[in-house]
Amino acid sequence: MNEWMAGLIGGLVAGGVIMLLQVLPASPGRSDGTYRRHLTHAEKVQLQAGQTVTKTHRTASDIWGKNHYEGPLRIEPLPNGKLRFTPYGKWQQTESDGRVFSTWEYTGVADETINRVYHPNGAPDIVLYWVPALLEGDSVREERVVYFKLDSPQDTAFVQHAYYKNGKHLKKDFWSYDARGNRPVPAGWKFVR
Repeated sequence: MNEWMAGLIGGLVAGGVIMLLQVLPASPGRSDGTYRRHLTHAEKVQLQAGQTVTKTHRTASDIWGKNHYEGPLRIEPLPNGKLRFTPYGKWQQTESDGRVFSTWEYTGVADETINRVYHPNGAPDIVLYWVPALLEGDSVREERVVYFKLDSPQDTAFVQHAYYKNGKHLKKDFWSYDARGNRPVPAGWKFVR
């Protein structure tokens, strides 16, 4: 392969990674460092005095600073001098034009959220949420990813089901046409939207 072809392939790979980073929703709880960098002087003073700070946190969600995510954040000083950052309530990721790309709603169960991703016209694309479940007689958490039909976004196209216990994936995911998993997809079915 000549240098020109290697450069072209490298550029396409780099461009693909940048585009992927643009469309994937960033988790609001992804980094305490992000929260720490956005503390104001007044907030730092409150925290040093042992007070809890609540605020609406807003920061860029892409490397160009055009898209943002924001939501309510609680910051508590800990006895060891560290800080605990706890996102709660409803967060959203917005595009540069103000359009909501995705939302997270904290459920109050650990760091679990109900995640929603939207099409540019505001119609739902994907919803991801967790529910308690029984798997072979054991209490587990079931993750459901609901994909909506592209031509009729109020209707479910299919649902991916995954089971976890203590953060460990328990068995192969399965797919169905309904959220409860009562209508599994047929053998040989392929994911196509």
